[in-house]
Amino acid sequence: MAEVDILNAMLDYGAMAILAGVLWYLTKQQRAERISQAKDFLAQLDKMREQSRVETAQFHGERTELRSNLAQQITVLESKVANLSGKVDGLQLALEGIQVSLRELSTERRLEAVAKRAAGRAD
Repeated sequence: MAEVDILNAMLDYGAMAILAGVLWYLTKQQRAERISQAKDFLAQLDKMREQSRVETAQFHGERTELRSNLAQQITVLESKVANLSGKVDGLQLALEGIQVSLRELSTERRLEAVAKRAAGRAD
């Protein structure tokens, strides 16, 4: 019934009333569209926020896993370096022993040569 009254009033007041009615109707439609667009935008925004939360959680998980893996690799490498250091120390000791043996051999040969020369003069 209210629509009939509105139509009668529009017809009674002429073109200005019809223009006002059209403008009112368009404003009502635009408001509904804007509300719908705002709801859609908020839904998209919520979806993006949730996606961001998921990606952030995944990133933090991957970062924690990476740090754990790196810590394990560093521990393994430290033990390998310690083993190599021990082996190098052992090789240095062996080389020093070889050098001492070579010096002793050199000294013995010199002594033998001196003894031969002395024996050759004594004859």
